[in-house]
Amino acid sequence: MTSISPDISPSVTSIRTRLVQYAIAGYQVLALVTLGVMVFVAFRWNQTPFIGAFVEHTLLINAIEPIGQDSWAAKEAGFEFGDQLVEVGGEKVEHIWEFQRVLRAYKIGDQVEITATTPEGKKISSNITLEKFPTPDLLAYMVVPWVISLIYLGSGLWVFSLRYGDPSGRIFAFFTASVSIAIATTFDVNTTNFFVHFWTLNLGLTAGAVYNLAFVFPQEIPRQHRWRSLNWLGYIAALILVVIAIPTLFDTDQPRSYILIWRLLNLLLGGCAIVFLGVAAWRRYTANSPLVRQQGLIVLLGALVSFTPISIWFIFTANRPEIPFFPHLLLPLAIFPLSVAYAILRYRLLNTDFMLSRIAIYALLTAIAVGGYGLLVSGLSLIFADALKPTNPFVIGVMVFVLAILLNPLRNYLQWLVDTVFFRGQKAYQERLQRFGQDLNPVLDLNGIGSLLRKYVQETLAPTQLHIFLTDPISDNYIALVDEEGETTTDLRFAASSALPVFLNKSNTFLFIGSGMELPPSLLPEQNRIALLGTQVFIPLNGREAQLIGFMALSSRQSADPYTTMDLDFLSSLSDQAAITVERAQVISVLERRVN
Repeated sequence: MTSISPDISPSVTSIRTRLVQYAIAGYQVLALVTLGVMVFVAFRWNQTPFIGAFVEHTLLINAIEPIGQDSWAAKEAGFEFGDQLVEVGGEKVEHIWEFQRVLRAYKIGDQVEITATTPEGKKISSNITLEKFPTPDLLAYMVVPWVISLIYLGSGLWVFSLRYGDPSGRIFAFFTASVSIAIATTFDVNTTNFFVHFWTLNLGLTAGAVYNLAFVFPQEIPRQHRWRSLNWLGYIAALILVVIAIPTLFDTDQPRSYILIWRLLNLLLGGCAIVFLGVAAWRRYTANSPLVRQQGLIVLLGALVSFTPISIWFIFTANRPEIPFFPHLLLPLAIFPLSVAYAILRYRLLNTDFMLSRIAIYALLTAIAVGGYGLLVSGLSLIFADALKPTNPFVIGVMVFVLAILLNPLRNYLQWLVDTVFFRGQKAYQERLQRFGQDLNPVLDLNGIGSLLRKYVQETLAPTQLHIFLTDPISDNYIALVDEEGETTTDLRFAASSALPVFLNKSNTFLFIGSGMELPPSLLPEQNRIALLGTQVFIPLNGREAQLIGFMALSSRQSADPYTTMDLDFLSSLSDQAAITVERAQVISVLERRVN
């Protein structure tokens, strides 16, 4: 048996892991506080007059343009990206705080002379009328990024609450917190400039975190745990750039020097994102585990949809920084954290596919209801002109009546449509699961449950060997049940405190061991016994208190076909149903033993 001599003792490793967990939890709290502070900052800034252009921390006019139809005064007056403000109302300004102090002395509607120097050194001046920041632009540049930041932070909190013990859950939580801060404080970087240093730091941390996530999601790359120092390369490169950038951020004597460092940070972020996508694609097509392949596909699709628009903008602005940023580029970013959270948690939550199908159904119902109401109102307006308006009680009553009649048939049809399009291959498995539940109800003894479970697994997947281990309350060991011939399938026993049951109980999901795959480090003490079983898949049977009451161990299939994600979903559902009956039978067995 191979001896294990880790570099760090378990107690030290446990303490270090706990400290990391606390640090990430603290950073998530910091992100949540930042979101709250940004609401106050944006509200306060919106009360001050607006010159008609965003001014950056070195007094440069930036390239952002209005979203709505209204034009901005300074932009209309000819001030462009790269022009540096030097005077406001005849008063010289040398720092962004002086500019904001001078501006607060005026009121909306006042006229003020603005003087700036162009990149070529030429001075330009113009009288502009101070205005209130337009509401459509406030929604686009503050509210939309804030909501996306909340989605990132919420996804990270959700994953961290369920997988704080796994490296992938911790790194994903740190990544979402840093992205949340970076996106939320973008409005401040364009306006009040309080969080410029913080924004720059989080831009770098985002690059390091997405690079780190590539090597631990959904699990560590085989052999990579021996080279954990590689995970820090992204952070080291980012922090070097951040340290170089800090002296340039408020240097008004060289107002454009920070732009190069920010470009390098953007390029680093793009490069780390490409590494993440490349590793996800590599895992998608080379991983032995169907879980890793499925998670790689989900993340790959989510990342492509999320990052393609803003990546194109980053590529173009690397050479042409005058290209304006549009907040619409941020909207697809909300898809990525949700796709990663789903990929990480899919096998940790019950009925995830059911939840997704119902979300799709009710989203379609909402779209049909809103669209139908709009068409009804438009049609009636064409016929009766202004006699019927959208708020007319008659129109609302007709729409409610139509919905009441058609809602249930329409919902049933949409459910059939969604299940057919997205879950077509699961229909046969669902039927077998229903039959298994019906056959399982009258069975009360453990051997009968094991025989029925074995029958359905053998008929559906036909593994070469199948072992069903259940806990023995007397010896506190997991012991294999007998097969169809009444013979114990293996003499191996696993103590409740041994590595394999502890791993399955902690992970709360199946364990796939394909050919050429390394065992997780915590299972190395069990590698010889696992090899004797010849197992490819371990499926836990968890009781109502999420306590491991047994597990199935399946070898490769007789057909030599690999296990698919759908196969593993089916096995997990079988184990969920069987675990409830096993737990009930164990209670009855204990009571009978006490009576005897």
